[in-house]
Amino acid sequence: MNPIEVQNFFHLQKRKSWEIRSLHIDHRISYLHKLKDVVKNHEPQIIEAFQKDYQKPALEVVMTEIYPVLHEIQNFIKHLHQWAMPQSKSSGLLFPFTSSEVLSEPKGTCLIIAPWNYPFGLALTPLVGAIGAGNTAIIKPSELTPAVSQIIADIVKEVFPSEIALVIQGGKETSQALLDLPFDHIFFTGSNEVGKIVMAKAAQNLTSVTLELGGKSPSIIDEKADLKLAAEKIIWGKTLNNGQTCVAPDYILIHENSVSRFIAECESFLKTFDQHQVSNIISNRHRDRLTKLEEDALQKGAKPLLKNFVSILQMNETSMSAQIMKEEIFGPLLPLITYEDTESLIHFIIDRPKPLALYIFSKNNDFIEAILKRTSSGGACINDTIIHVGNHALPFGGVGESGIGSYHGKASFQAFSHQKSIMKQGLFPRISHYFYPPYTETKLKLFRLLIKLGF
Repeated sequence: MNPIEVQNFFHLQKRKSWEIRSLHIDHRISYLHKLKDVVKNHEPQIIEAFQKDYQKPALEVVMTEIYPVLHEIQNFIKHLHQWAMPQSKSSGLLFPFTSSEVLSEPKGTCLIIAPWNYPFGLALTPLVGAIGAGNTAIIKPSELTPAVSQIIADIVKEVFPSEIALVIQGGKETSQALLDLPFDHIFFTGSNEVGKIVMAKAAQNLTSVTLELGGKSPSIIDEKADLKLAAEKIIWGKTLNNGQTCVAPDYILIHENSVSRFIAECESFLKTFDQHQVSNIISNRHRDRLTKLEEDALQKGAKPLLKNFVSILQMNETSMSAQIMKEEIFGPLLPLITYEDTESLIHFIIDRPKPLALYIFSKNNDFIEAILKRTSSGGACINDTIIHVGNHALPFGGVGESGIGSYHGKASFQAFSHQKSIMKQGLFPRISHYFYPPYTETKLKLFRLLIKLGF
């Protein structure tokens, strides 16, 4: 699609956004019902598309792509009326006889840029939020997953008129053309580097953004942790989608006394794995990048501890300078770092950019609370990995370099809504005139009294 066509569709949606914002909530819900039915009906085609793009196992497709979309739709259908209701607020003593409320209004026309690692779920889940909040939306899916991108386009076309929701496919040039347009909100999922480009483009039009990025999410293993549990959870989290997950465990921080036992538990668990049940790395370029990361770490002194579906590398002082400890890995490589005490562990985490997720394996509540209170992360999970993302009652998003804003459930509705404050005068609209000029000492004393009573 050329830039002129992109602009035409944008302006078409812009006009439509003003028409549909005042329609009843049930109008939005009817589209969500239809979207749910169409996604369900296309399940075989969705699974087949993932097989074509990178051999993703059917269970993972259902569990991590289709289910989150259906879960989000059902959540919106159930709660949208409640979320969209005006919220009454107190006016206080300074504004007697007035009423105050907050009204959630649609932002307008939204752009959703989806990534290649979870191309279906991370395109349609934010679309649910955009439509549920009363917006129009253009989706730009990844060009690295052409089969999945096409099934997304087919589903959206079957459910929505193009002036309400539309998929525009293409490469970097298409993304560039879209980012040049003055959208009312941009929802981007992807790398930190591209996120900065999106934010810079959005700034040119003062467009609000939700940036779902990533980062290096640590898995902390306490000396007294259940090592069998920790091994199974971390290995599962790292092999899910072959490590190509923004909240995948990126590196391990483990007490120095537990390393050998932990590796033994990992080896035992990995014996149950089947090569045909692990997704492919998305492209040769990404596969080469991972190879270079591993080779660089080994050359700098990292010690290989395990290589079976996941490569676990024990890092030392010299190998800590390797590139594998500087960028998000996004693949089946897992650096392991030992620590001696809680204080050094905490400083290791806070000296680095804030991660999207943080995982703690421990039976010690004091240890868990110390980590949670003294570190910052987008989210956290105790004695497990990744599952917190599946609970759409919890907002999901990053902090600092791992992202801006959050979504899922009510947080999705809020991400695509503007909170408009409204204040209405009541029975005595001229009462505030008492504080108009001329300003007198008597008026000043009365105002100070009201402040004292109100606060």
